[in-house]
Amino acid sequence: MNFFSFIIKRWLIFGLLVIALPVVAGTFAYRSLPKEGEPEISAPVAIVVTLYPGASPSEMENLVTTPIEEALSDLKDVNEMRSNSAEGVSVIVIDFKAEADLERSLQKVREKVTDAGKDLPEDAEDPEVNEVSFSDIPIMIASVVGDIDPVKLRKLAEDVADEIEIMPEVLGADVAGGLVREIQIYLEPERLNQYNLTLMDVYSAVKRSDINIPGGQVNVEGRRLLLRTLTEIKNVEDYSMVPLIRQEDRVVFLGDVGTVIDGHSEDISYSRVNGVASATIAIKKRSGANILKTTEKVRARLKELEKSFPAGVRTVITAEKSKFIKQSFDQMNNSAVVGLIIVIIVLYFAMGLRNSVITSLSIPLSLLLTFVFLKVFGLSNNDMVRFSLVLCIDMLVDNAIIVVENVYHHYQLGKNRVTAVIEGTSEIAMPVISATLTTMAAFLPILLMTGVTG
Repeated sequence: MNFFSFIIKRWLIFGLLVIALPVVAGTFAYRSLPKEGEPEISAPVAIVVTLYPGASPSEMENLVTTPIEEALSDLKDVNEMRSNSAEGVSVIVIDFKAEADLERSLQKVREKVTDAGKDLPEDAEDPEVNEVSFSDIPIMIASVVGDIDPVKLRKLAEDVADEIEIMPEVLGADVAGGLVREIQIYLEPERLNQYNLTLMDVYSAVKRSDINIPGGQVNVEGRRLLLRTLTEIKNVEDYSMVPLIRQEDRVVFLGDVGTVIDGHSEDISYSRVNGVASATIAIKKRSGANILKTTEKVRARLKELEKSFPAGVRTVITAEKSKFIKQSFDQMNNSAVVGLIIVIIVLYFAMGLRNSVITSLSIPLSLLLTFVFLKVFGLSNNDMVRFSLVLCIDMLVDNAIIVVENVYHHYQLGKNRVTAVIEGTSEIAMPVISATLTTMAAFLPILLMTGVTG
């Protein structure tokens, strides 16, 4: 008893499995699969960023970049390591070989950077290790639009971004536009010399002060130091009372050597919607999140937050990636239905109604079963998958036509239905399988490709 005879004689059981499994499990898998445009791809690159406010490029090179580079010098599977030291920031880019284990390599980088961070200057921030992923593209650009003070507009957009980032499907929300509030300290060189103080003395005093500030800058003779702290202060006057040094039973305060201004950052970016000032929020989703469902939830959350906005302020969606993906899925669904109808009509004239329906059923059943395997292996429904399905449907229909036509031929020879199915399928099983494997073999070299391309 061959394989096909075994199945045909138990047609009821296998019929239920072949139909019920794809329909039930496939429908569930299709609805729950993450839907994306491009597949998620991580490049074999790590970026180490370290901030040291106020340090010159040469100081960044000697005190920050070089120690970290030395710690990373014995990493394996590295193609190239390059760095850039600018005022207050050090960036090191590590390009790994294509065959490197990216997760393991990133873990090694984090361990070595953590060890190197112990030897960095006290005022330097902890180095951050980031990986490069082509999926880190915002899925939505939302703008907070209103004719209000630019500082308040920016603060409102940041509050909205904080609320959006709490959502489990959201990876991050970056704000641009508007003006950032800054506490700016302008020092007078003559008074600094009078009390034998340096710029770093003032910077350190402000930083270790009990007063928390939202950030800003210290300016003296064209040199600027950035200030970074945790929470927002209540009034600017408190800065003038920051103690710097004690001299001859007298405490020298910040107000004795400079002026404190509650100002805002320089205009480094401009954002407008229909000519009205705005602050934009670039929203990115987490890996594996369904872009369509995430977009719907973000939209609903923005509508809720908009109720608490000042009069005349609103949110506007200026860009939305899910719109194009939804159109792609709608087109695929419509094309599948139209294609199925055309196949049935064409086959009806060539093979009759019953044979055309049997042949056409192979399309939806095979597609639904494919979604089950995508779900099992943790893959997403993306452009690459949809292109592959389109490529396979043609071959799928061809094979189904050959099998059904041969079975029908045996039936016309006077054989009963069971015998016709068994002998007709067995007769051309190997040729059909061989033809399919030959087509698959043409794509095997793709499996041998490594790196981002593979």
